[in-house]
Amino acid sequence: MNRVLAGITPWAGLVAGSVAWALHQQVLADALRFDCAAVSPNRALVALALALVLCVAGAVISWRSIRGTGEASAGRAFVGWLSILGAGIFALAVAMQGMASFTVPGCFR
Repeated sequence: MNRVLAGITPWAGLVAGSVAWALHQQVLADALRFDCAAVSPNRALVALALALVLCVAGAVISWRSIRGTGEASAGRAFVGWLSILGAGIFALAVAMQGMASFTVPGCFR
């Protein structure tokens, strides 16, 4: 099991970041579709915080996977750094969507 986990931990940032962005988008979009008044600033803030925490957690797992081994292969290090960068880009996308949910009203009144 440790060998399997060691093989996929460099990918954690990309996976967690993309899942966080997709969930943030779908949860808020579905809530607005069914009831435009359902997304209050408090709910939008909670969704934003959870998505950002997921992005950061994935980046930290990827960073620890390449930092912990002194003799990591070049491919593993590349995937780890790419995954950390990807998690940052996904976090930026989530943050931009979060800012939009605070500036544009839910029902676009």
